[in-house]
Amino acid sequence: SQMKGIKIIGQGEAACIAFAKVNNAVICSNNLKDIIFYVNKYNLEYLTTADILYYSYENDIINWLEIEKLWNIIKKRSKLPFDSFGEYYKKKLIMKSKSK
Repeated sequence: SQMKGIKIIGQGEAACIAFAKVNNAVICSNNLKDIIFYVNKYNLEYLTTADILYYSYENDIINWLEIEKLWNIIKKRSKLPFDSFGEYYKKKLIMKSKSK
């Protein structure tokens, strides 16, 4: 719910946002619906699980097969933007090439 233009969020999200604001840190959350108001208001940087997996692959931290396994495990309990990491990765590459 909202109160006079302020998005009401849980204590966990509020703590993360406050920490990120004070410490110039990155918020890691898949709960964009709740945090996006504050991300925009305070110009905060955020990453989702999908973003972390993408950067892990791009930096040779986790291989493709392991990421797909993780994606499938996470997908059972959380909402991810695509059915597979491969679909997400393809979209990121397209977005990356358009921004050049």
